[in-house]
Amino acid sequence: MQILRKCSPPISSSWEVNQILNVSDMLKKIVSIVLFFICACSGSWSEIVTSDPAFPTANGAVNIIFDASLASGGLATYSGTDVYAHTGVITDKSTSGSDWKYATTWLNNATKYKMTSLGNKKWQLTISPDIRTFYSVPSNETILKLAFVFRNSTGSVEGKDAGKDIFVNVYSTGLNVAFTSPATDQTISKGSALAFRPQAPSPPICAC
Repeated sequence: MQILRKCSPPISSSWEVNQILNVSDMLKKIVSIVLFFICACSGSWSEIVTSDPAFPTANGAVNIIFDASLASGGLATYSGTDVYAHTGVITDKSTSGSDWKYATTWLNNATKYKMTSLGNKKWQLTISPDIRTFYSVPSNETILKLAFVFRNSTGSVEGKDAGKDIFVNVYSTGLNVAFTSPATDQTISKGSALAFRPQAPSPPICAC
């Protein structure tokens, strides 16, 4: 008895090879993303600082919302109304991830750095007319992150992330994706379900 085996046709062109390689790269990226969420879900999720919009760009304004109840350094129990942002930026000229550029001087209590109380230990800083202008960053320098330490007017109490500086990413114009839910600490067991919600900027309207 003769056994017939069905074989795949040979790859006939370099284009087909490239297509297979592209699919392979895509699968690797998908696997990496899945593994990231498996690891992330085994821990906790918290947001000491959020931004509006969620994807701030160098040439746009942004509201920074600081949740003092999640921070270290004393502001979590502070009852005063004089909360300020000590702030700067991380750029492509920074020598490290902690090398602040164009930072205000410590205890600079100018109006632009004073935060507005939103209640429930939340404070808001408005950075306008845009990030680049607010920090006076030259146009030939790329802004990567906003850097913060929150404090009262005398600096006697601070707000940090477990004793560390707080950073907010600055995005390039284009498609960006972040996960906005859950917004608070979540601890789950292996095999449990976790609902999360991605967020992306609204796509531009195309007048075709």
